[in-house]
Amino acid sequence: MSPVLLSALALGCWTRAPGPAPLAVAEGPVATFEERVPANAIDLVLAVRAGSAHDPSGQEGLAWLTAHALVQAGGAPLEAALHRLGTTLSVEVGPELVVFGLRCRVDDAVACAELLGATVAAPAWDTQGPDAGGADLSAALERVRARARSRLAEEALGPGAALADRIFDRWTFEGHPYGRLPGGRSGALDAIGPPDLVRFHQEHYLRPATALGVAGEPSAEAVVDIQAALGGLAPRLYVDATPRVLPVVQGRRLLVASAPVSQDRAVLGHATELAPDHPDRLAVEAGLGILAQGTDSRLGRILGPEGGEGALVSAGLDPAWMRVQPAARVALPLGAQGDLSRVAVALAELRRLVTEGPSAQELDDWRAVAVGRIQAEVAAPQDRARDAAFRHLLAAPDASARLAAVRALDPAAVQAALARHLDPDHLRIVVLTAAPARYEGLGVEGSGPPAVPPADGAPWASVAPADYGIGVAAVLRASSEEILR
Repeated sequence: MSPVLLSALALGCWTRAPGPAPLAVAEGPVATFEERVPANAIDLVLAVRAGSAHDPSGQEGLAWLTAHALVQAGGAPLEAALHRLGTTLSVEVGPELVVFGLRCRVDDAVACAELLGATVAAPAWDTQGPDAGGADLSAALERVRARARSRLAEEALGPGAALADRIFDRWTFEGHPYGRLPGGRSGALDAIGPPDLVRFHQEHYLRPATALGVAGEPSAEAVVDIQAALGGLAPRLYVDATPRVLPVVQGRRLLVASAPVSQDRAVLGHATELAPDHPDRLAVEAGLGILAQGTDSRLGRILGPEGGEGALVSAGLDPAWMRVQPAARVALPLGAQGDLSRVAVALAELRRLVTEGPSAQELDDWRAVAVGRIQAEVAAPQDRARDAAFRHLLAAPDASARLAAVRALDPAAVQAALARHLDPDHLRIVVLTAAPARYEGLGVEGSGPPAVPPADGAPWASVAPADYGIGVAAVLRASSEEILR
């Protein structure tokens, strides 16, 4: 049993943060937002506040299974309808939101909306059985459960970047709704049955918890019909998932996680209160981008000569649609196994940014990339539809506001925001490795700070870490399976 899963730094220390207020108008139509874009197609993006943060404890994965079972339960009739319309129905599940997407011909906009509404608001498991051509809910659940297991297995055997981020999320948000990760835990998937999917759908797929973004040039009549197609969602008041934030992490905490990865990787950072509309959010994103987003970042240039590994560094805040209150993180490949010199460099560069800020040239370079990225989003109809839905549900600023904020940034503002929200001395560091023995020198059993006992209450050895240039206050060790099961 992992010592991480009941970390004393997480449990019992959460404080309530305001987060988005529950949406008050429960009996009105689903909030629908038009983005008039010249196009030969219509993009429909339906976002629902029913992500994995809403999973009950012990049933992690329920949100993911429910969202995908809605599509699976449509069976052959849904597949035939999608084929006839020449489209596919996409599904994404994050901690905050479930997002469904359709792209249709303009003339098929209403038919697509009706299909989307029937799939999400009136599941086939309520109206169809095997004899009617729909999928039995038990069979649909088994298919999506198998897919969830396959995704988790692929992630565990993949190159390591996604797995390292998942372990970091699990540890950083342990004891918090955000620690219930999309896709769930392998040990919890079997605890979910058909009645759980029905109940989760009834409790969380609610009219005021839903927003629809429409991009294209539908007629006014079509927009009314599109909105009406979603009227089957329950008109009950949405209850916020109570976003909360972590207290300050005491010291630098290191977790050595073992997994069969091809290259060791590190992720470091901590949770923040930087909601989508927080005035400092963009400045912190700028600072993290200057630190470690690609080959032109500070860490990218440092690692670039070594086999082009500068392209493998990344940094940033969780996207708003993932977490209203995000983690700030820096991720990078390590050199030789057991060598944390790159982590030491990352920490030193982070401290330098926090204390000195970026240069004007660094900020100008970041600004050019950020402006180009926002302008590309504005030009993409589907992104505009997503943005419209997210603005409503998450209080996220629109593209024009983000562009104005990017252009107004100066180095002093970036430095001040970094100093207010990032602390290089108090954060979590995950090292993902296939050779955990190479990191044994990071600590010895003895009279160090008390470690956290496993979930079953069994004793766990305390660790007194040695100082290897990064000044860790505690070292934990576990396999990736222990942490995520």
